[in-house]
Amino acid sequence: MYQLFTQKTPYTVLVLFIFTLIVKIKVLFHPLLPVVVPGRYFYNSIFYTFDFLFHKNAFAYSFVTLIILFTQALYVNAIIEKHRLLVKHSYSAAFIYILLSSIHPSLSTFSEPLFVNWVLLWSIDVMMGLHITKNPHKLVYNASLLISLSLLFSLSYGIFLFLLLICLIMFRPIRIDEWVVSLAGYLTPAYIVIMLLFLYNNLSLLSAWSKGGMYHLEITKDMRPLIATLAGCSLLVMGGVYMLLQSGQMINIQIRRSWTALFFYLFTAIGAAFLIPNAVIGGWLIALPPLSLVAAPALATDKYKKFANFTLIFSILFLAFTLYINK
Repeated sequence: MYQLFTQKTPYTVLVLFIFTLIVKIKVLFHPLLPVVVPGRYFYNSIFYTFDFLFHKNAFAYSFVTLIILFTQALYVNAIIEKHRLLVKHSYSAAFIYILLSSIHPSLSTFSEPLFVNWVLLWSIDVMMGLHITKNPHKLVYNASLLISLSLLFSLSYGIFLFLLLICLIMFRPIRIDEWVVSLAGYLTPAYIVIMLLFLYNNLSLLSAWSKGGMYHLEITKDMRPLIATLAGCSLLVMGGVYMLLQSGQMINIQIRRSWTALFFYLFTAIGAAFLIPNAVIGGWLIALPPLSLVAAPALATDKYKKFANFTLIFSILFLAFTLYINK
């Protein structure tokens, strides 16, 4: 049964797209217009660009968001394939990402984290190639530049700067020149932005941009939906970790380091989600790509078919439950 969503064939991509349309049909039939977030100038400029094209058409925003999420799911899956993190080729990571991004309507809304995820996925893809490259300076600069681009959205994403430092320590011998190159990559976007603001006499915008925020959990009388959602995501992660250890995927030392980097990515993304204020819709979307990568081994196995089928059934029931409680 699980092969329907995970086997590596062109037809599976079509199945995944149909699955995406089905699980996000509520978002398409009841679309919401995105909102401008005060102080988020980079995201707001993206919003105004799309608004010029869509003329406040809520359905257009929802459909573009669906396409972006679907392509991100394929990219999440491509990272596993490119770096050979799993023996079996499948679309398990893409399936889990589509599923998790559908558990709450806010995660399928046109928002800032939707675009930040592109930058972070690209950067982790670059970082995981540091151990095999013949041109490390280029990759180090590109990875640090990409991560620093997330800071253009908000300083809340500054926590991801530590992710490259961890990957440099794991994948590369300590070399001062590479660390200096990473610093140059970090500073490049900031230098360009400050120069542009100076030229247009708008340096005052930096004060609003530098203001961060925190995620505030809304305490309600009935916390069962939140507890159930957290429990479901945790079980998917534990299933992925368990199958990763059982299936012998981590024999190679470089593979172990790559998976360690993904776990650091997950922990960093969870930390970043707590630094995103509630005014930013779908802030927890930032944690779904690494969560999907870590949970993917639970479905990408032929040796433990019963476990894979159980994981698939559980994930679909989990999705149905969250769609019901969040209707």
